[in-house]
Amino acid sequence: MTDGPSGTVVEKLADGSTSIRGPGGAWITVNPRTHDVMYMRAGGFLVGEMMARALATLDEVAPAQGDFTLVVDAEAQSGYEPAVRAFVTAWLARRRDQLRPCHMLARAPLVRMGAQMINAALNAKVIQVHQDRIEFEQSVGAVIRDSQRMRAARGQ
Repeated sequence: MTDGPSGTVVEKLADGSTSIRGPGGAWITVNPRTHDVMYMRAGGFLVGEMMARALATLDEVAPAQGDFTLVVDAEAQSGYEPAVRAFVTAWLARRRDQLRPCHMLARAPLVRMGAQMINAALNAKVIQVHQDRIEFEQSVGAVIRDSQRMRAARGQ
């Protein structure tokens, strides 16, 4: 467990995921679902340090070579400070050649708008934003099934 200057606490969990807790009860959990599907959940109002740590965790668990999908369940996220969007945009730009379309569940208008602003900054629809949980889960299920089929085809 490590503490950051803004009160951010990072903890590795027994299931291999990383928990990042910040001020005001905000939280992010990063879980490498499979070799090529990274799953992130977020809740509350995120601060920049939390996202920087979450993206560093993604860099540790995402494949260095080959494609992967980022799935973000931000249904419980209420908002974010501006640094969060800047960190995410820079990270996605750096990893863009490896990314398959990202899927994000977001209900808060600010969070949905942020995802659209990231897409505009990257001049591509990198993040597919979902507002409906069932639609999101169906999309994530298809991503995981495709991942399993690709691994089977490669003999992994």
